Amino acid sequence: MESNGSQIIGFNKKGQQVPLPDLIVKSIEGVCTLDGEIIGEKLYVFDTLSFNGEDFRGRTCVERLSALHTIKFGKAIEVVKTASSREEKQKMYDDLLKNNAEGIVFKLKNSPYTSGRPNSGGSQLKHKFYAEATFIVKDLTKGKRSVGLELIGENGERVSVGKVTIPSNKEVPSKGDLVEVRYLYAFKGGAIFQSTYKEKRNDSDLTDATTKQLKYKAEVEV
Repeated sequence: MESNGSQIIGFNKKGQQVPLPDLIVKSIEGVCTLDGEIIGEKLYVFDTLSFNGEDFRGRTCVERLSALHTIKFGKAIEVVKTASSREEKQKMYDDLLKNNAEGIVFKLKNSPYTSGRPNSGGSQLKHKFYAEATFIVKDLTKGKRSVGLELIGENGERVSVGKVTIPSNKEVPSKGDLVEVRYLYAFKGGAIFQSTYKEKRNDSDLTDATTKQLKYKAEVEV
């Protein structure tokens, strides 16, 4: 999200402009560029890319977070909590796991800003308690708030991977839509297990919806 003092603009991970809820727009003042995620009518901020016209991308994680905590936000914007010491990190990890959070991100304190999803081998590591993937809506279950899911296989074929229930507070997607779903693991040649619907994806395309995303349950030989 970018604010130049007179206009506030939201962008998705592909750099495409997206609309922002009014509550979020009204909750920020000043000039800054933020990295975060919108959930419902609230923006959860992870990092700051610029502040008062100064580019912070090359600054350390510690410096960026220090600047972030000096920015005043309204109730629709929340800065994600950070743990520094070993004890604080362990407590945060345990609390998140206990409260069924999606995961936790670790960053090297002296690292510059890195865009995109964190992965192993870099300055950021995202540890997920659950897996998450982008699926294609295969069909709608008649009379129920659930949809069938499918992915694109290695040879371009469509592979059915089960169903997911759509919560009552979310709009039921249409056939062919791309959706983000959280799950515990997938079975080889079968469906995903303990699926939870997150949202419709407007910032992805079919290249994201492949079976390569899946995390499979370990097979045990007896």
